[in-house]
Amino acid sequence: MARPGGKLRPTAKYAGRRSFAARALDLLQRLTDRLIDFGIDGLVTTVMAALVLFHLTKWASRRLRDSLLPGSAATQHQLFPLLQTEGLSPETASLASGPAVSRSACNPRPPGRPTDPDQPAHDNDLRTAQTGTCRGIALAEIARDSAAQLPCDADPTMRLYSGANLDAAQPGHIAYFDDARHLEALRITRAGACLVAERFAHLVPQGTIPIIVQQPRLAYARILARMHPEAVRAPSLLGSADVISGCFVHPTARIGAGVVLDPGTVIGEGVVIGNATIIGAHAVLGPDVVIGADCWIGANVTIAHCSVGDRAVVKAGACLGQDGFGFATSRSGHFKLVHLGRVVLGNDVEIGANSTVDRGSGRDTLIGDGTKIDNLVQIAHNVRIGRRCILAAQVGIAGSTTVEDDVGIGGQSAIAGHLLLGRGAQLAAASRLMRDIPAGERWGGMPAKPLREWFREVTTIKNLAKRRSGNSP
Repeated sequence: MARPGGKLRPTAKYAGRRSFAARALDLLQRLTDRLIDFGIDGLVTTVMAALVLFHLTKWASRRLRDSLLPGSAATQHQLFPLLQTEGLSPETASLASGPAVSRSACNPRPPGRPTDPDQPAHDNDLRTAQTGTCRGIALAEIARDSAAQLPCDADPTMRLYSGANLDAAQPGHIAYFDDARHLEALRITRAGACLVAERFAHLVPQGTIPIIVQQPRLAYARILARMHPEAVRAPSLLGSADVISGCFVHPTARIGAGVVLDPGTVIGEGVVIGNATIIGAHAVLGPDVVIGADCWIGANVTIAHCSVGDRAVVKAGACLGQDGFGFATSRSGHFKLVHLGRVVLGNDVEIGANSTVDRGSGRDTLIGDGTKIDNLVQIAHNVRIGRRCILAAQVGIAGSTTVEDDVGIGGQSAIAGHLLLGRGAQLAAASRLMRDIPAGERWGGMPAKPLREWFREVTTIKNLAKRRSGNSP
């Protein structure tokens, strides 16, 4: 109701103000709703556009790859299940599937890949890869000796002259592949042939012949030894089968036929050396040492109180048959224990460079047939090592420990004395063993324990450290 003079009553004036505020608030709310709707629509549109662009790019790249490498899409579908079982991602499988070709069908050999201008063609490389007087080995011989399968389109008369790693191999070389981690090296290899397990045969690239074997690494080792017999063991420095002047040979020593003694060799009283053995320069064989046939003793090797079987290899600087570390202690000092035992090496044993094997004190120190010992290994007195064992570099075994057959010991492991490592046991690298290992078990750690137990402890400590660092200021 208006007052005289045209002015509104106070109640009406306040009502008008509230009505204006309500309209402004309603307008602001509608504007906010519009902005939110626009933002959501824009985000959805952006995401959809990105997805469409991603799929278009993927489709275009697939079509381009299919046009350049026929059959690659089918090979990719075959690769995915295999590589997932090998622990690889589909991205890695896609990378590997590009150059791969299936060898299951008896199709004609695809044309070789283009080569660098300085690199001869495939067939010419077979001649230029020949080294020295090596005549190479034909694929037919490799297949026969390795019980291997050749593709139907392979030329059985093709010859290979040497071996090399996948990434360094040339057409005159043979390589091998047995680990999915090396897919990239296989993808770019130019090897003439590749030893491969059947499940990986379809990954071998064009221009390389897949040779299917059960154990590619073993087959490669045997083929390489046949290609390069001179590299299996080092030859004499002078390359002659003779007792060379400049050596000292005791009159009572018995030297077999075809033995080679390099300059500076010392052969003691009563030494027996079997046929076709090579003794390197400045090696010293003490009294009554027996060396079997077809052995190779490297330069600067010292052997005493020792019997070595046939086909043994003792590399440069090794020392066999010295006294072990044994003393009786008293207040006045340490009194040395007399060592009366020997070192006995079986057939086909290999002792690495600068390794030492001490003679026994109360019994002989024994190393069984086929055992391979790396460089810088210490074998103490009275230790007994079985057959076909593997000891990596810098392993140390204290006195009177027994290592049964087929045991593997990782590098830099230390083993206390008077222990037993059961048949087939394995000890991880850098372990410290203080207890016996039952047969067939895998141990590791410091101090060593079953691997699963050690892994659980390491994981628990790692998680605890993470929690503590997360709570720290």
